[in-house]
Amino acid sequence: MNIKHQTSKSAFDNLSKPGPMQTLTVKGVRIAYFDSGLQNTVGAPIILLHGLGEHAGYWHENTPTLISARRRVIVPDLAGHGRSDKGQHSYSMAWQASLIHDLLSQLKVTQPVVLVGHSMGGHIALRFSKSYPSLVRKLILLSPAGIERFSAEEAAWLSKVSTSAALASRGKADLRAHFKRNIFGRWGPVAEEHLQERFTLNTDPQFMSYIHAVVASINGMLNDQIAYELDQINVPTYLLFGAEDRLIPNPYLHGGRAKDIIKLAQKHLSHLEEVKLLPKIGHMPQIEAPRQVERFILQADRFQAKEKAQPKVKPTDDENQQTSSQQTSSQQTSSQQTSSQQAKSHGKLRPQKGLFMKSTLIKRYPNRRLYDTERSTYITLDDLAEDLARGAKIKVIDSKSEADITQRVMLQAMLTDKHAHKLNCLPVDFLRTILQLEDPTMRSMFNHYVRVTLSSFSMAQSAMQQNLDLVKKLAPRPTDFLQGLASIIKPPSDRS
Repeated sequence: MNIKHQTSKSAFDNLSKPGPMQTLTVKGVRIAYFDSGLQNTVGAPIILLHGLGEHAGYWHENTPTLISARRRVIVPDLAGHGRSDKGQHSYSMAWQASLIHDLLSQLKVTQPVVLVGHSMGGHIALRFSKSYPSLVRKLILLSPAGIERFSAEEAAWLSKVSTSAALASRGKADLRAHFKRNIFGRWGPVAEEHLQERFTLNTDPQFMSYIHAVVASINGMLNDQIAYELDQINVPTYLLFGAEDRLIPNPYLHGGRAKDIIKLAQKHLSHLEEVKLLPKIGHMPQIEAPRQVERFILQADRFQAKEKAQPKVKPTDDENQQTSSQQTSSQQTSSQQTSSQQAKSHGKLRPQKGLFMKSTLIKRYPNRRLYDTERSTYITLDDLAEDLARGAKIKVIDSKSEADITQRVMLQAMLTDKHAHKLNCLPVDFLRTILQLEDPTMRSMFNHYVRVTLSSFSMAQSAMQQNLDLVKKLAPRPTDFLQGLASIIKPPSDRS
């Protein structure tokens, strides 16, 4: 892995930064990034994605607190921004998301991450979560693009007015007015520093390449309407806005306030866990209210500490056999040892059929992982389906609300590739009837009817099994039958 430190002296290399910046080549694009490293870290890595026209230094206020919480923190300069390459690329949101995916792969980040996106970084984070849901533990959106919806006419107008010439011609007075009116709700020393940084870029040789990348990124957002796919994002999502945001929603087309975007998010994001609106804060909450944002990020992932406190996974076969040989006496029977071994599979202690004496409590965490409280280990939907097939009685609750979600999770277990064929036993009319049951009274009646029918089926199944057992006892073994038949058909001379 070819990692090197930046050495050039352009204005872009003098931008503020969260810490020592390094570079990697990803898909042929040189990406600059900060990585706090793995030493003494716990929990999921935190990935911070900045917004349009910004750079990694816009997270400078937040990284010390997140690192002090013993998290690995990775902050890239998005392609076309900061110290990263500014060549002729598509700058689509899917392309940016794929660069982040490959960057994390090269950095050997294998566990699901806490993905934090601000403004355009939020749009990229939404696209990343849609494309790579298994890699996202929590999705945290700060004043994000990607939720606001634009018609084809609105998108065409925005693309038409967002030209390189228009953006490059902005003087200091215009930039200052834009920063104060649209970007920051609270003006302070850090806001002034970022404005002064922006002034220095105008005379840099890379300036027009940067402007072209910004314009291409605007078109990348307009051409990637993730806002119409929000219901397909299946990761726990947390949303924070400043109440005085003057950039989102678009002030020229939609006006309104951030609370209008929040309503859209609540309507369309099916896994939205929490929403926070900060009063008197603008489009840069991570700079204007850094402590509140850091607390929001860490509290969103607060379940990590609970999971760390859970009991350790029970030993594997080899570990259990070693412990057993040290602690048990020579009087233990081989049958007991065999029974213990049969109760395990895939490195976990698993109950045998017929050994379920009470309901097992399963907790589902916001990352959708299932935790078996009796065996003290995480299980998959396939594991759950296998336990149910063995006769297990389970109860699944949401770890946060403690609501009973047993039926929902059992249905999900049945829909896995391994068990979906079993649904063929359900007539289409049965499923149609369920979907048509709108009246609560009729649903209750239907539930009672199904329970009675299932009870009758179980009784008939039990009676049939008893009859089969009786037949097996009374019927002769095939070998006895054949021997008796042979004795009958033998000639009399042979019988003596």
